Amino acid sequence: MMDRMLVAVGWAMADSFWWITGMAVCVWLVLRLTEGASPGLRYVVAGVGVAGAMVAFAAGVVGDGVAGVPVRLTGPAGPLPVAIGSAPFDGADWSRPLAMLWFCGVMILSLRTVGGWVYLRVLIRRAAVRELAAFSELCARMGVRRGVELRTTVRVDSPFTAGLWRPVIVIPLATLAGLPADQLEAVLLHELAHIRRHDYLAEWVLQIAETVLFYHPAIWWMTSMMRKERERSCDDMAIASGVERGCYAKALLRLEEMRVPVLANGWTGSDLNGRVMRVLGSPSRTPSWPVLAALAFALAAPFAPLMVAQVSKPYSMWLNEDVTYIIEPAERKRFESLRSDAEREQFIEQFWKRRDPTPATMENEAKDEHYRRIRYSNDRFKESGKAGWATEKGRTYIRFGPPDEIESHPERGYEQWLYKEIPEVGTKVIFEFGKR
Repeated sequence: MMDRMLVAVGWAMADSFWWITGMAVCVWLVLRLTEGASPGLRYVVAGVGVAGAMVAFAAGVVGDGVAGVPVRLTGPAGPLPVAIGSAPFDGADWSRPLAMLWFCGVMILSLRTVGGWVYLRVLIRRAAVRELAAFSELCARMGVRRGVELRTTVRVDSPFTAGLWRPVIVIPLATLAGLPADQLEAVLLHELAHIRRHDYLAEWVLQIAETVLFYHPAIWWMTSMMRKERERSCDDMAIASGVERGCYAKALLRLEEMRVPVLANGWTGSDLNGRVMRVLGSPSRTPSWPVLAALAFALAAPFAPLMVAQVSKPYSMWLNEDVTYIIEPAERKRFESLRSDAEREQFIEQFWKRRDPTPATMENEAKDEHYRRIRYSNDRFKESGKAGWATEKGRTYIRFGPPDEIESHPERGYEQWLYKEIPEVGTKVIFEFGKR
């Protein structure tokens, strides 16, 4: 079971990598085309990219890959060597160590996340509860109906919010004492906007995505874009609740002067200049429909090949499993060039007719014998994490049939199959399996 999971995760990492890259490119294009749009819509665009990346990875783990195509290295089957000393390379050899690296990365990042959560809870418990006369009015202005607790501490340098069912706002004591009343209201309204948007829960989802898909740089970029647009959305909500733009910009700059770093819902950072310019410059807005149209394109573009591949999945299995050892390179190339299921059905019918030793009869002995060999291989030659047809013994049996003689050496860990004659290969052909 564990071995299957390792192989599945390793293949999911490889199979989803380019899908995630494609979705990130689509998200980038949409964001570039909608730079003047609402940050809330841009936040959704980046969120769709992150969600699509998670779906792509999950599809690779629990299914047969993102496109539903068998995820294994297969190709045209050429003549087999006379002596074979080991099992074929089918991808599991590299997928297992890759999956182990993934598990190690997930464990490290999970410890970071859990440790951060524990530290946050301890910090909140030790923060002092504060009563502010105008705080209830600010909650009403922002439309927050849940009870919100206000706390102060000297252990942090940046305001932040936490909690889903019992939200709390934690403000540095220096911020509470050093800001004028109107700028302090702007800060509190910004934090209340985070609570109204349920950004605490969204942040946990982002951290899960970063933990599971840490190996892909595009995930970190898309989550950073979501956090950037999240802050801008809260800026807009605070201004819409009645904060004067100049006052809000002064609050941003004042917090920067106080050397405030970014924390859970940070106020400053590399986007400070952009936020101040937006607040003071009243940026132009683009209509919503281009954003929604571009978002629909971003959703559809990466999964268009998925839908096509799902339709053709049985034919991919026929090509890469059923006949992978007997189909000729020219036949494979021809089959891959077909574009409709009707053409594929006709090709398969002709494929077996060309191999039928008695075309005048209803039975196709070559086809029946071929599938009998596949069933026999799956019953007798399966290995851990590998179907019988995909093993070296299975490949040999399907290609050349039962051997004339079998010489087994269990004490030395190997077995030899002797074929007296194989057309186009030679006489007295020996295949060796295992190690001496």
